[in-house]
Amino acid sequence: MVLVNRKPAFFYYDGKYYPTVNVLLECAPDNKFVTVDMGAVKHVLNGANIFAAGIVEADTSISSGDGVYVRDEKYGKPLAVGIALMGGEEMVREKKGAAVKNIHYYGDKIYRVLSL
Repeated sequence: MVLVNRKPAFFYYDGKYYPTVNVLLECAPDNKFVTVDMGAVKHVLNGANIFAAGIVEADTSISSGDGVYVRDEKYGKPLAVGIALMGGEEMVREKKGAAVKNIHYYGDKIYRVLSL
């Protein structure tokens, strides 16, 4: 974990650091986002990978392998952090296949530890 102002801000996964959902809820960037429809939200919050069929918008600068955050379409709130499995334009264009590997989501073990 990396602490910022004594609060956990990043976690280490597979050789890279990623922001926690907790930090993204306070200050989400305007890039590296994937927006999912409201039907996908419950699945994302249960740890499921994000499939192209549920994606309504994505940052076009995303490349496969990039760290991204997933947000809902209604409120724009961060739901999860993941690794892109395809580029941003492809995520929106395609209607099938896994688009983002979910590695951390709101309410998971990382989130609960950080919320104590």
